[in-house]
Amino acid sequence: MKYNNIMMDLHTHTIYSDGKLSPDQIVKRAIDHQIDVLAITDHDTLESYKHLTQSDFQSNITIIPGVELTTKSQLLHMTDFHLVVLFPQLALGQRKCTQHLKHQYFLKLQQILNLNSQNRTKRMKKLIQHLITENQLNISWEEFFEYHLVHDKNKQLIQKYSIAKYLISKQIVDSVQQAFDLYLNYEMATSKPLILEAMIKLAVKMRAVPILAHPLQSTKISSDLTKCFSIWQKLGLKIIEIEHPTMSISDKEYLKVIAKQNNFYQSIASDFHSDERSLNWQSDFGNSEGNLRVSNQEKIKTLDYIFSAK
Repeated sequence: MKYNNIMMDLHTHTIYSDGKLSPDQIVKRAIDHQIDVLAITDHDTLESYKHLTQSDFQSNITIIPGVELTTKSQLLHMTDFHLVVLFPQLALGQRKCTQHLKHQYFLKLQQILNLNSQNRTKRMKKLIQHLITENQLNISWEEFFEYHLVHDKNKQLIQKYSIAKYLISKQIVDSVQQAFDLYLNYEMATSKPLILEAMIKLAVKMRAVPILAHPLQSTKISSDLTKCFSIWQKLGLKIIEIEHPTMSISDKEYLKVIAKQNNFYQSIASDFHSDERSLNWQSDFGNSEGNLRVSNQEKIKTLDYIFSAK
């Protein structure tokens, strides 16, 4: 890997969750954008990794498989936080690895992902029923599920994005954004949320690398939040996203201070889903502006830490 002007993007999505590109297309896009290290972090699934292992990367790029989990923090009034978990042991490309995750903990994670998928399906079923009873939409769970099986790559993952595409097919809405604006901003409660603090500890036990994604997306800066960062660091969280397209300048400055105070490494994310979303966020694949704002030295520290976790 080159050590000058490193470009990294440690948070992206494919068609196996709510992205528009296949794993191979994501990698090709990363190569075109001269990304050195790319992490693919679909929601609740490692399905894209199975397809990446069948590819031959004729480039200096390194691909790290990962997963993005929606969690709630017991330390902060059950506030939502997204946790990206990277698996450097499974890296492909320039830094290809052959080591394995600690087996019993990986099985535990897979059980959690499966349970999370089941709970998500139950919530989506309730959401469809809500749209029928409260919004009088001419839809049904059976029809939606048939649509999902035909059109979605990951048959096990049912999510709001899937419902949005179904509503477009029914000509109820014109776009995914309109579906969310009109119908899908309703949250169905989950009976068994994943707890952030427990997921951090599980990731560390697996020798995986937890990263707190866009930390200020669901909460505001507060003294309570500042205290939580030091506790999460002691639990094993060593990296936080300080560059994300949705962050304000003040958010980024706050997170840089938090990183310095708690010895966090710094992650850069495009959180790429589609060109349309990137356009809405006024961002690009790879988050080139974020890469310019973070020093090369800081990026090397982050990557050295990630690959030391092997």
